[in-house]
Amino acid sequence: MANCEEVSWGDAQGLVEAMPSCKDEKLSYRRLRLLGQGSFGKAFLARDLQNGELVVMKQVHVEKMDVKARNTAVREAVALRRVQHPNVVRFREVFVRSGWLCLVMDFADGGDLCAAIKERAKSGDLFEEPAILECFSQVCDAVSFVHSLKMVHRDIKSRNIFLCRTGRALLGDFGLVRLLESTLELAQTRVGTPYYLSPEIIRRQPYNHKTDVWSLGVLLYEMAALRRPFVGTLETLPNLIVKGEYEPLPGKSRALPVLLGRMLVVDPTQRLDLCSALREEPLAEPLRRSQEALGLVPLRKEIQEDIQEKSDWIGYNTMIRFKAQQSAGDAVDPNWSTAAQDSDDGGGSESDDSWGSVVDTGMDALQKLAA
Repeated sequence: MANCEEVSWGDAQGLVEAMPSCKDEKLSYRRLRLLGQGSFGKAFLARDLQNGELVVMKQVHVEKMDVKARNTAVREAVALRRVQHPNVVRFREVFVRSGWLCLVMDFADGGDLCAAIKERAKSGDLFEEPAILECFSQVCDAVSFVHSLKMVHRDIKSRNIFLCRTGRALLGDFGLVRLLESTLELAQTRVGTPYYLSPEIIRRQPYNHKTDVWSLGVLLYEMAALRRPFVGTLETLPNLIVKGEYEPLPGKSRALPVLLGRMLVVDPTQRLDLCSALREEPLAEPLRRSQEALGLVPLRKEIQEDIQEKSDWIGYNTMIRFKAQQSAGDAVDPNWSTAAQDSDDGGGSESDDSWGSVVDTGMDALQKLAA
């Protein structure tokens, strides 16, 4: 099988007998390497055999899940279908095969923000403030859009922000997302990653979309200082968070500390309004610059006159820099590269299996799982 061509299982010699019935023969993916894994599943870099594009395929073993965990997996798939935004990881499709729920989404070729921060932390070389603001403003725009759909993400963290070499930042992982009946409804479930939890969640109080604003504040601090504002054990961390006290940001202009101070406010009613903040400085101009660089909005006339070659300008202040369009296999500028994650499933060669034959696809599959 090691030399088998990139074809779906249904077409590969000797595999026809092992295949279940297939309702959508167009679905065909080949797993390339493991990107990460959790309690119930794994995330793989995969190739779409229909067009050759690289994608991420999350495989969740639903048969081993209890009802709560299964609902979380289905919730992510449903949420991803709803959220269509330039700075949200694009959901492609979902299918179920032999007890595995498979979510297929776009691949971000620059890795995640957590890896980029860790690399910088090794040298102590802080990110430039314009780079921080361009990346952060894109994330804020994505979160604001999620909130406009009456949803709370609830798990904003650097590991869930994915980077592209074009300078685009993408918000991902909607496994903890909660749909609110109204934009003012308060939820009471205690979820999220401990370092990014808001004071109201720590106190087991009702919360709304302002809990995401707190998490964004923690993310901003981490990007600017290369460390988190609140660090401690499971016993000491909650007290640090509810106090809301943190060390000042190192070597930054006044703009970042002021913005941070409006986000890391213990009282959620006094916390920054994200939608309004995106129309003001210091977020408005960096967001506009990044949107122009990515071709999401037209270039302003004054900028067009200053640019000699657009390829030299795209991503000029972003977390991942490059000069011209590159394939996912090309080298990245070592000053902005992100470390590849090791695979523990047998090395870096392409796996022998394709995920092209399915039992059910789309929302029908999700409804059966949730039933």
